[in-house]
Amino acid sequence: MVDRYLLKSYFTKNWLYATIITLAIYYLSFHFGKLFALAEGDTIIWIPSGIALAAFFVFGTKIWISIFVGVMLFNIQNFIDFEKNILLTTLGLVGIASINTLQGLIGYYYTKLLTNNTDPLKNIYNTLIFIIFGAFFASLVNSLFGVALFSYFKDDWNSFFSTFLSWFLGGSAGILIFTPLFINLKKECILITNKVKLIEFISLILLLYFLINIFFTTGYFFPAALIIPYTLFLIMRFNKLGTSIMVLFIYFFSAILLKDTTIPNIFSIDYPDNPVIPFIFLTIIFSITSLFLSVIFTNDKNLKADLIEKNIELNKWNKITIDREKRTIELKNEVNDLLKLQGKEKKYFKN
Repeated sequence: MVDRYLLKSYFTKNWLYATIITLAIYYLSFHFGKLFALAEGDTIIWIPSGIALAAFFVFGTKIWISIFVGVMLFNIQNFIDFEKNILLTTLGLVGIASINTLQGLIGYYYTKLLTNNTDPLKNIYNTLIFIIFGAFFASLVNSLFGVALFSYFKDDWNSFFSTFLSWFLGGSAGILIFTPLFINLKKECILITNKVKLIEFISLILLLYFLINIFFTTGYFFPAALIIPYTLFLIMRFNKLGTSIMVLFIYFFSAILLKDTTIPNIFSIDYPDNPVIPFIFLTIIFSITSLFLSVIFTNDKNLKADLIEKNIELNKWNKITIDREKRTIELKNEVNDLLKLQGKEKKYFKN
């Protein structure tokens, strides 16, 4: 029999709100990712992988049901044909949803285990663990078993390797772009709340789009040479959250330009058969580089912030200790007064 108190501790209001929000964002991310697909199933970056892992880092493992149900709903609408064997179709749905959920759990648990349950983007070591296990290893497991199951139910093994490579690279890139964004968004809100800084950031991002557009459509080296110091300035100026948003916008700008087949670009010219693969490789390299640079440039700031936070906490506990000692003395005095009063009363009754 299930302990009702255990169920109450699990199914709380906060859990319900987090589950609904995560399910909505996760489900919408599937359709949003399809907007940047060059062809059916040929998605540049798989956004849901990053959303799923971010949900585990932000809300914990209790959120798994949102990931599972989100995958089920999307696959029912897009890939499943119930006119075939209903039992096998249902098993396929459950299997693919389980593998997608497992991807997020593997990335979460391995990263937490190897970083001693600390911030996955706190330092270079933690960031390296996050990249290897949170992004690449988790995506490898998902791609290997997911594509195998998908190919089995579709009865099409000819495109196994190309589909595997697309899933692996797309999932890894999705995690490297979107998971740090939501992790940093939870911790750093000053960029959003500070209007002056937000306007400055948006202006710089628009200028970045102008440089990317020139480089992407012409292949000229000069705009590319300007992009490198420009992005370094953005990383140093706006810390980790600004870096994550910058990487996200660079991806969106580039994906839009790549998807527009009417505009020749450096990828379609050099790789006419499949411009997606080199673009994803470049996106992954840029994301990893930006993650490490943001950690390096903000490390001193993080140490100062941690020191300030610890000092505030220490002062708070010192105040609590002082208040407790004062209260202890007051209680002792009250007890002594009561004892004295009790002694006087006894003396009075004796007389």
